[in-house]
Formats: sequence, structure tokens, C-alpha cells
Amino acid sequence: MAVAYADCGRLAEARALHQELLSRRARGYISYLGLALASAAVGDMDAAMEYAQQSCDEREPSLVIMARLFQNARRLREDPRFADVLRRLALPQP
Repeated sequence: MAVAYADCGRLAEARALHQELLSRRARGYISYLGLALASAAVGDMDAAMEYAQQSCDEREPSLVIMARLFQNARRLREDPRFADVLRRLALPQP
């Protein structure tokens, strides 16, 4: 949802959802990839790259699919640091 709000120019709502994810993290599981996507949506690319690295470290299955295919990971793919995450995944080249 944070990505969708950011894509529609509703940054205040995207930021609110990002903050909600961060606060929910203290009470339960939130995937690192979800945090990476939400962080990228609100422009916090340093946090987004940290969460993407942690997603890779935790071997979150959704990272393999999201990394290359889904539009809502575009902001991650546009950051040159994300190439390191993709190298670490050792996915076959398209």
C-alpha cells in the first residue's frame, strides 16, 4: 500500500503506512522486503538497502520474485546498491 500511495503522489499516506509497519515490527513479524519496499517508497533509500540486504540474509522467498519482476520493486532496482543484493542471490541472468 505504501508503494501504491507513493506512486499516486500521496506521500503523506505512504509515510504513515511506513511508520505503521515500523511500529508493528515491535509486535510481530514484518518481512524485510516489505520494509525495504515501504522505505524506498518514502525515499529512505539507505534503510531500503539495509532491509533488502537483510531480506537476502534471511533468504526471504519473495525477494527472488520481487527483485526482478514486480513493478513495485522499481525503486529498489533503480538504486545501484541493489545490484549487490541481486549478485548475492546468484539468480540466472534473464
